[in-house]
Amino acid sequence: MWENILDQILEPANRGKVIGITCGLLFGIAAAVFGIGKAIFITLSVLVGYFIGKRVDEQGSFHALLDKLVNRDKYR
Repeated sequence: MWENILDQILEPANRGKVIGITCGLLFGIAAAVFGIGKAIFITLSVLVGYFIGKRVDEQGSFHALLDKLVNRDKYR
């Protein structure tokens, strides 16, 4: 029963809604617990971590990403 409910909630058509609701809920809880300033800082830190992780996944390794960032002249 739970598997059917989870499959329906997490199907591609609903995935963005579920992620949005979850992020909103977590931000609301963080704002209530830590205050709005700290909640914004936590949210920005998570977003930066997400984008770094996404780039690492695309590049294949963290070293490749660092090499691309440090040696920018080679890639222009």
